[in-house]
Amino acid sequence: MSALTRTLSAIGGRTARRTAILATAPLLAASAFAAAPAQAAGWVGLEAFGTAEGMPDTAAVCGASCANLDRTDMTDAAALPAGTVAVFTVIGKVTSFSPTEFHVNVGGTDVTLYAAAGTRVRNTLVPNQDIVKVIAARPATAAPAPLAVETIKKLDPSKASKASVAHDFVSQITAPPTLGASTWTVGPVSLDMTAAPADIAADVIANQPVIVQYTNNFTG
Repeated sequence: MSALTRTLSAIGGRTARRTAILATAPLLAASAFAAAPAQAAGWVGLEAFGTAEGMPDTAAVCGASCANLDRTDMTDAAALPAGTVAVFTVIGKVTSFSPTEFHVNVGGTDVTLYAAAGTRVRNTLVPNQDIVKVIAARPATAAPAPLAVETIKKLDPSKASKASVAHDFVSQITAPPTLGASTWTVGPVSLDMTAAPADIAADVIANQPVIVQYTNNFTG
């Protein structure tokens, strides 16, 4: 992933609104968590931004040797465009970390994450004490895959009660002729661009390639 992509961090929660959405919509990730009931049916657009920011990096440094794969059910993503990425926000207590592998306890369940090229980890983290927020990505495919870390950030200890795992999706599509349209098409699905409402960046151009971030588990 380019330095520009990692700096702009399209998958890192570019807006406070998206962060709030994820904080209120915990979703299963490689565990027995129950998904929170959504308040908006169907697919909801969160953000759209220019292709210069690039797609999220899903290449974990461990490659084929990654032992603990994410097995989140991606059935709903089966019909989405090829190359679609699932982006995870994980908040919990770091239990162990190394230059390539991280473990975060979320509600008693261990979530394994792997470094991607360029991942920077604070070497001051204290296992079994520090609360962290991790942004990670994997291909949105039916097959299990490792969660490749984009960023890992230490949080205030008071955030321990916010422990959750949530994910949304990122795809590259062609922007509609009217950027202010109430719905956008992503493969076979129609995105509601008004429920959030979606944030459309200034570099998005009608009828040109665009990256869009969206969810099917929106809670207002």
